[in-house]
Amino acid sequence: GSDGQRDARLTLGGVGGDLDGLLTLDARDRDGYREHSRQRRRSLYANGGWQLAPGLELRAFASHVDNKEQLAGALTRAQVEDDPSQANPSAITGNFQLNVRTDRLAAKADWRIDDDRQLVVGASFEEQDLFHPIVDKIMVDFDGPGPMPPVEVFSLLKNTRQRTTAGMARYNVRIGDHDVLAGINLADTREEGGLYRNDGGRRNGLRTRVDNRSRATEVFLVDRWALDADWTLVYGAQGVLTSRDVRNTDVASGTLRNPKADYSAFNPRLGAIRRLGEGREAYASVGRLFEAPTTFELEDDVRGGSATLDPMHGNVVEAGLRGDSGGGADAVRWNWDVSAYYAAIRDEILSVDDPQAPGTSLSTNVDRTVHAGLEALVSASIPVGGVRIEPLLSASLNHFVFDDDAAYGDNRLPAAPRHAWRGEVMLRTAGGFFAGPTFDVVGARYADFSNTYRLDGYHLFGLRAGIEGDRWRLFAEVRNLADTTYVGALSVRDRASASDAILQPGAPRTFQLGLRWRF
Repeated sequence: GSDGQRDARLTLGGVGGDLDGLLTLDARDRDGYREHSRQRRRSLYANGGWQLAPGLELRAFASHVDNKEQLAGALTRAQVEDDPSQANPSAITGNFQLNVRTDRLAAKADWRIDDDRQLVVGASFEEQDLFHPIVDKIMVDFDGPGPMPPVEVFSLLKNTRQRTTAGMARYNVRIGDHDVLAGINLADTREEGGLYRNDGGRRNGLRTRVDNRSRATEVFLVDRWALDADWTLVYGAQGVLTSRDVRNTDVASGTLRNPKADYSAFNPRLGAIRRLGEGREAYASVGRLFEAPTTFELEDDVRGGSATLDPMHGNVVEAGLRGDSGGGADAVRWNWDVSAYYAAIRDEILSVDDPQAPGTSLSTNVDRTVHAGLEALVSASIPVGGVRIEPLLSASLNHFVFDDDAAYGDNRLPAAPRHAWRGEVMLRTAGGFFAGPTFDVVGARYADFSNTYRLDGYHLFGLRAGIEGDRWRLFAEVRNLADTTYVGALSVRDRASASDAILQPGAPRTFQLGLRWRF
């Protein structure tokens, strides 16, 4: 494809007696559509199973992912309009990168005791190495035109290793009209390494020694109670106990920052499902939300020292419809999944750029916010003159706002657009040929909490086509056919201006061609 895109994947699998296995090798190389945005990824995924006895299976999993990416950095509005393919100069001189190597081993036992009872237990170990130069040298000339040269006041290269040991168990039992699921999840994560000064993508002296630990225990119980042929009551609860222990030691002074806290919650849930006919149902639920701060967020608490953030919590209600129209090969077929939700959240953790050290972030709790919206996925298959026309539309309408905040009132939360639509209309023939247009429509967004910096929405159009047989598929796609310049992602500020480098340009016109073959 365009911009040096080269992807390849090989999957091998088989079954022999009581044993089975699957191995996938994956490679990706991309030059990127912006300067300083190359990517190189090599991956291996494998799993194997052993059927010890009828109803009893053991399965092991292994994966290795080595991903190296250059980061082009954010641009100002003028830079995006002038040349969206350029990199931020500091991203080049600081050699910004996101290099992550992940290795994971896991095992699972699945015992179907009888037709009404099932027990699943599992364990895993994951190790992740991070090398992340992300802030170039910030130089300050304290004596102006005087004789002293500029002095580096800040730069950042994060180099850490994270290890997570986890376990899980699930017990499912059907008793009369009740389908009960009980479970537990356990996890212990240790992160060690340091925050270094950054010299062009090289470690240039350790500033902060990092030794973080988090533990989590989650238990849950849920029952699906079939009241009759059309009504199902779903109710249950989750209990969470988690701890965070952040130990950041300043190398120069020996000062220890130690935000440390335990977080716990009891989260009930109640819902109902109403069958509306074959393949169609309505549903509604109400539940409690809870999320403890991450160690990363605690490291970057705006207050510094050993202060700790509060957990995010709140309540959410949801209602929706899902189903399909059914019908034979010559009929018009419809599928839909539409849901509306409203979440009132307390102490949401938000992050803004630190004006004293651009590129780094600070975390804080916000008293009250609302996340509400409508999400829909609708598709159809319509026979027309020996072919089928298949439209598909995915839509999201968002209402994410502050709720009577002391600083921001009822402002909209930044980065989230009011609406986003993605769709396609494919023509498919009985011979396996398909072709049609695609489109993306994304609404306006704000880039700051103060709602003073607004980014306009954008529209993208493309074409997708291909042909497939029993064992092969040839496909091609053109995205952003009109080569529209747009902002794909952004950082946020308390009060942003057009001169702030916080915008990440989206991909220009790109083309890709592929072949899949099944032996």
